[in-house]
Amino acid sequence: MKYKLICFDLDGVLVEEKSSWEFIHTHLRVDTNIRLKNIDDYSCGKIDYQTWVVRDIMLWNASRTKLGLNELKEFFNQVKINEEAEECISRLKDMNLKIAIISAGIYELAQKVAKKLGIEIVYANPLPRDVHGNIIAKPLARVVPFAKSRIISSLAKKMKIPLSSVAYVGDSLWDVSAFRIVGCSIGYKVEPRISKYVNVVVEDLREIPIVLKMNCRKAYSCSS
Repeated sequence: MKYKLICFDLDGVLVEEKSSWEFIHTHLRVDTNIRLKNIDDYSCGKIDYQTWVVRDIMLWNASRTKLGLNELKEFFNQVKINEEAEECISRLKDMNLKIAIISAGIYELAQKVAKKLGIEIVYANPLPRDVHGNIIAKPLARVVPFAKSRIISSLAKKMKIPLSSVAYVGDSLWDVSAFRIVGCSIGYKVEPRISKYVNVVVEDLREIPIVLKMNCRKAYSCSS
């Protein structure tokens, strides 16, 4: 088979939550208007991603005295893994594909999901902590939303796999840079405005092994 490596976005793909950052904001009752302002400032290029992350964590800290790692893990215990993911990943392993999570979401959640699904390669954004394990506002982001292509390129080079043999699964505009460089770009339940950036759109993760076996094409059944 042509494909050797498949990379998955986390939020909205392997887990049901559309944003692990937003999930924490909701739990801590962060002011939505301020949160949206930070998104707009980053999207418009007024701030870089590190600044956006620092601002978000500052919002958490403003909502309470401290947010510790253990409490964060308790929050993430409520995040549901996509029910389609386990079967999908199992089939891909049977096809001898290398599997990675590449997400601008929170590393602590990505690692939890990876352990559950048996995924060994994880790139996401760890939350900075002080010596007591409390989350602090400090730039530590490793995966920039609009530049996931850099991570994929570096990983493929390290594994000596050509980009033409890499597949990527995402669900939003944050994934466009990744869609553009891989041999098979797969949109999961994407909006029409995003579908133009991908080779294939799937509504169920369990379609993906078939898509790859068919050289990045969907299988269609004939109606009687």
